[in-house]
This record gives sequence, C-alpha cells and structure tokens, in this order.
Amino acid sequence: MPHTPDVGGQRSAMKHLSFLTGRWKGEARMLRAPGEFVEMIQTEEAQYKLDGLLLVIEGIGRRQTDGATLL
Repeated sequence: MPHTPDVGGQRSAMKHLSFLTGRWKGEARMLRAPGEFVEMIQTEEAQYKLDGLLLVIEGIGRRQTDGATLL
C-alpha cells in the first residue's frame, strides 16, 4: 500500500526555519585560491514556496572594490 505523506506535518516542521526568512545583507570574505581572499557584500533572500513546503534561499555576492558579481 502506498504511503501518504503527512503534508500538514511537513509544513509544520518547516515553520521551525521561519527565522531564516527575509532579506539579509552583510560583508563576507571568500577564499578563491590558496592565499587569495576576496572581500564582498553578500545579499540573501529566503522565502517559502509551495505553500510553505519549501524554503528557497537565493544569494548573490558582489566584490566590494567594483561591485562585480562573484561566481
């Protein structure tokens, strides 16, 4: 017999991550190669999708010196 997922329970469990939702911005430092650090401004946006069953976090880092997007 197929298992029926407890969607309500899953949605309720996802609410524990609600402190992550919103827009975040701050300074960051990334190691690109041995001894090669890049200073950047990191922006993140976290939001629920699929009626609260999925938490999507999208971010972008931009180099502090010229605003170029870092991959």
